[in-house]
Amino acid sequence: PSPTAEAAKKAGFDGKVWTNPEFEEVKDVKKTTWKVADGKVPAGWYLQEAKKGAKEFAVLKHPDGKGSFIRISGGTLAKDVKKVGGKNLFHFRYRGKGSAYLYIIPYNKKTGSNLKSKLFLHLKDVDVPEWKDEVVELDLPVHPDGERRVFWFVAFDGSSFDVDSIYMTTKD
Repeated sequence: PSPTAEAAKKAGFDGKVWTNPEFEEVKDVKKTTWKVADGKVPAGWYLQEAKKGAKEFAVLKHPDGKGSFIRISGGTLAKDVKKVGGKNLFHFRYRGKGSAYLYIIPYNKKTGSNLKSKLFLHLKDVDVPEWKDEVVELDLPVHPDGERRVFWFVAFDGSSFDVDSIYMTTKD
């Protein structure tokens, strides 16, 4: 396992709350404007549609054949956040070049309107050729009834990132 996976497990990772962090399970992609290698995306994750820019995505095997990682260029990978407590940790492993945002986007399910987004990391003009492990703490109070929260990894147009794992754990 990667150092990211080890750290998340040590922090009390709950696979019922945050599924498929290593992108091992895949499913067929539905109709999309993305260029998707082999037509596969990780189960429990989805590609956010956007109106402009070239968007590419792939689930790839590590050269040693042990595990998978994703490659995302110019688009948004998203996942619903099923449960949150006050302080949360996002553990992730990446390499790549360009700029990306990591967000939590809340929506009011009753009205369909966006609520105030929470940007918790901006990878700005990075050039990281080797795998890098990150842990970011994020305060996300338990959401009220009717609120849906979605995690977004947004790779800017012209940027390309490989992501080996993304875990969320709750500190309290």
